[in-house]
Amino acid sequence: MVAPLSQLPILDPSIRTTPLAGPSDPIPFSLPPSDYIPPGVFVTSPSPPATPTHCESPAPPYSPPSVRDIADRLQNVYITPHTVYPTVITGVVAAASSGPFSPDWNDGVPWLAPENTQCSTWYVVTVGRRVGVFDNSEETIAATSGVPRNISRGGFTSRDDAINAFQRQLASGTSDHLVMGRSAKYRTLAERQRAHHKAVLKYDQTSSGKAIRSQRNKRDYEARKQRTYMLLGTTVPAAMFRHAQQPRPASFSFTSDSTELLLGLWSPPYVPTRPGDDALGPVRHRAVGRWDSFNAHLCAVLYDEILRRCRERRALWEDPLLDLESTKQEIKQEIQARCRAWESALNSVCEGEEDIVIRDIYLDWGARIPIMMAKEWEQRKEGIEVYMRLKRDGELPWQRMVKDMLATLAQTV
Repeated sequence: MVAPLSQLPILDPSIRTTPLAGPSDPIPFSLPPSDYIPPGVFVTSPSPPATPTHCESPAPPYSPPSVRDIADRLQNVYITPHTVYPTVITGVVAAASSGPFSPDWNDGVPWLAPENTQCSTWYVVTVGRRVGVFDNSEETIAATSGVPRNISRGGFTSRDDAINAFQRQLASGTSDHLVMGRSAKYRTLAERQRAHHKAVLKYDQTSSGKAIRSQRNKRDYEARKQRTYMLLGTTVPAAMFRHAQQPRPASFSFTSDSTELLLGLWSPPYVPTRPGDDALGPVRHRAVGRWDSFNAHLCAVLYDEILRRCRERRALWEDPLLDLESTKQEIKQEIQARCRAWESALNSVCEGEEDIVIRDIYLDWGARIPIMMAKEWEQRKEGIEVYMRLKRDGELPWQRMVKDMLATLAQTV
């Protein structure tokens, strides 16, 4: 329990102190009217200073805190327009050039905001990390945030009314329950977030943290694996989109007319077919390096076939009289058949290493073909003008595929 204000220690016993009387009594000594102190709090009566201080001059005009001031305060930069007088309360007797949350303010003393003619609402905090009278809601929230069972009240139309309410709380006999000088563990939100992040990282290194993270990762993986998307009303597994994004280099120096190397991707029902050894002979020949490997040779055949098919489709779709409804049904049926074949290949079991490579190539290109087809259809149904403009700009899906392939080649050369 915090001691009442009347029990605050006097820093200098040699200084004569006198308790303030009630609110109706005149304020002793020569304190400015704007710094009225509640009863039970001692004020000092020091000798007159040898040189004038700013106590003897009028207080500077008040300017409310701006958005920049509040932002700087949140970033641990204390810039507050408040000015207080240097000698007010015994136990403090120190000048505070900033507001109640500045580092040089004694948080064991009530804060009394200076007179402000522009303030229409005053606030009183009796339980918080700062108590006293405030002239804005931002400081009131900061004074009570993080304090259990904090007590604050607003709506006072004048500073005197707010001070009287604070005095009544002190005179009610419950002043011992005022939380004065309750320092915040973190002064800014950034400090609190950094501390939380540090605590999370520390917990993740413990055995229980590792177990929880492993369970969470497994749960997220299962959720991603079961996630589905839609292509023209057809349900497509999320794994299909992941395979479509896999980069596959194609060797521009390798060509072949063998239809067996197309892996069944252009023959309904589009199920995977393994090429014979005779067809795979040229693919295996001189398979060295990324762009001249078995993968690159086989992908080159599929890459050329995709471009040929896409150019044929573009020639048909450039017709302004294209029947959009029948074309949509044809595209939808082909996508459905391709998705069924792709899912069957995904769940298939391969024996040899070469068979695994062929299956992976089928999955990657087999996922890319229907997705590019659906994207190009979405562009075509917007109208022939939009479709032709996208073709001129090189923004059709298969044109983007060519750009990505050339960009990948340029990075490795």
